[in-house]
Amino acid sequence: MLVCLGSTASGTLAPAAVGAPGDLLALIACMAAALLIATPITLPARWKISIHSLVAAGTAVTFTVVFGWALLFTWPLAAAVGWSRVHLRDHTTAQVLAGALVGACATGLLYPALR
Repeated sequence: MLVCLGSTASGTLAPAAVGAPGDLLALIACMAAALLIATPITLPARWKISIHSLVAAGTAVTFTVVFGWALLFTWPLAAAVGWSRVHLRDHTTAQVLAGALVGACATGLLYPALR
């Protein structure tokens, strides 16, 4: 988790330095915010928030924000990712729901404001 957080932080500087589009920088900021929330939940405890669900839900929300309701079909795909994490017994239902909530909120609240 700390490597992901460090990679995201350092990976933000390079695109910003070369004038990357604002939408890309906004997405990176959303990812960093989601990781800042997920890391303290996951690291000190033995409760692992589902990063797979976090990313899938965040992606579905981003697609809907950018392309409108035509991309609403991505939401069941995000749910399928969550189901797979529980089915494989890598996460509990609560861990998957927490990941999806963090990902959806990070992009749903931040992305429209930052782009």
